Amino acid sequence: FMKILKEAVDEKMGKEIEETKEIKTVNVKVDGYIPHDYVSSDIEKLELYQRLDQTKTISAIDHLKSEFIDYYGKLPKEVAVLIEKRKLDILASTTIVDKIVEVKDRMEVTFTSKYSSELKGDQFFELVNRLFTRPQFKQSGGKITISLPKSDQWLERINQMITTLSSEA
Repeated sequence: FMKILKEAVDEKMGKEIEETKEIKTVNVKVDGYIPHDYVSSDIEKLELYQRLDQTKTISAIDHLKSEFIDYYGKLPKEVAVLIEKRKLDILASTTIVDKIVEVKDRMEVTFTSKYSSELKGDQFFELVNRLFTRPQFKQSGGKITISLPKSDQWLERINQMITTLSSEA
């Protein structure tokens, strides 16, 4: 409500309204949090969670990650997972991804119809097979879906795959 009110006031005052991109949230089970031995203050933790949630770009995430390391030291695994999960949310909002869902012990990435119809198959299959063991491909309704195992570093691998495919699109 406050955001809508602010935009209405800004519009009346002639200020340019900043276009904000809606970030999808991928509903997936991850063990990501800020441990007490990394940041002991609950207030600081809350602020860090809020800042992470407010990031809208991969470069902003990378900048925040650098700040974490500079201020608090080497990232524990739980914080690294939290950061990778936010990257996944941002990448799920790109123009090539329709949706990302968790199905048992696998992740399914469905690409948009437009991207599915324009992708370069040989490069696509090579990239996916290089990053994942036993990916499963299917096409339905003009959209390609890849089912990927949630094995070692699956979050980072999915992020790498989407980043690479987005840059080639």
